[in-house]
Amino acid sequence: MSDKRGLTNFFDGGSTFYSHFDAWSAPLLWWSLFLAALFSVMLSINFIFRRQWTENEKLSYPLIQLPLAMANPRSGFFGSKAMWIGFGIAAGIDLLNGVNYLFPLSYQLRGLRLTNPFCN
Repeated sequence: MSDKRGLTNFFDGGSTFYSHFDAWSAPLLWWSLFLAALFSVMLSINFIFRRQWTENEKLSYPLIQLPLAMANPRSGFFGSKAMWIGFGIAAGIDLLNGVNYLFPLSYQLRGLRLTNPFCN
């Protein structure tokens, strides 16, 4: 970027984005074109490989296995003790954090952060 004032104001919060839009328009345009081209290439590769992988090699798609197990009444998914233990742990943590949001004096479970992500 050639406009140092626009960059300084962006990081320091000295002005709005729109007052220095001319400095940002060229980089935004080039990055948008690059990402559109990248998306098009990835989608084209997907179209090329899909038929071979699905029809000839009969590959399974692991991402779809969980919804299929949940929809199949004979799979025993909802009768599994491990599923209900995992659901209970996740729901308990979420409920505890939800109560903390409504009543900030209650206990809160925070994620473990070993480093500050905003420092070098």
